[in-house]
Amino acid sequence: MQPHTETSFETPFLQFHRKKTNSGQSAISTRTGGRSLGGPMLGTQAPGAGNWGNSFGPRTDMDSVPLFEREHRNDSQLVQRLQNELADAKRFVEAQARRQNDLEYVNEDLERRLEQEALDRITLDAQKAEDEKRWQQEKAALQEQLKSWEARFEEETRRRSMAEERLRRAEKELYRMHQKKYDIEKQVRREESEKRKHEAVIVRSLQSDSQRAQQNAANGFLDPTVNPKDAKPATVRTRQALSSAMDFLGV
Repeated sequence: MQPHTETSFETPFLQFHRKKTNSGQSAISTRTGGRSLGGPMLGTQAPGAGNWGNSFGPRTDMDSVPLFEREHRNDSQLVQRLQNELADAKRFVEAQARRQNDLEYVNEDLERRLEQEALDRITLDAQKAEDEKRWQQEKAALQEQLKSWEARFEEETRRRSMAEERLRRAEKELYRMHQKKYDIEKQVRREESEKRKHEAVIVRSLQSDSQRAQQNAANGFLDPTVNPKDAKPATVRTRQALSSAMDFLGV
């Protein structure tokens, strides 16, 4: 694409007017210089014109061409330049049109993308609102569950404390029962030991009494003054226990 400015459009017209002006000035200078318009065409020269004309410079081939032909040549060149510039301008306009089409396509594509982004944004906003609403509901449900679990935890803690208290009491009661059982067993063993000792003493006493009675019986000694009915209850029980022990021992 070629760069294009306002000068490229104004230049041909300015050149055209400039050429017209220059052509008119050339004709005037030719007439005022002592040369007639018909001199070049007829091939004649005014008297004294050669020396006067040579004082302004040498003559060129263009000076020998008639004015109208020179203007026609200048116009042809100007037209050619204008056609070239018009072709350049046409190519420039076509390039600008293609660029405009490309920009319009890009603009339409960007607009479609923008609309799609806007629709996606609206969809995301709606989904966000729905998700936030669902999350709030789930949060409320979880908070309710948390409160319920906290209440259950407090209840379980209270029950555990009560169970631990009952367990401590049961352990204390069980310890007292075991201690009491141990004390009872210890007392029973002590009583049994004392009873065995007492029985041993009774047995030894009975044995000694039996031996004494046997000795008295062998000697034929009998106290006639003693009445068994007049004996004391303790003496009677002692005699009965002694008799039972002697029967048990087979004495």
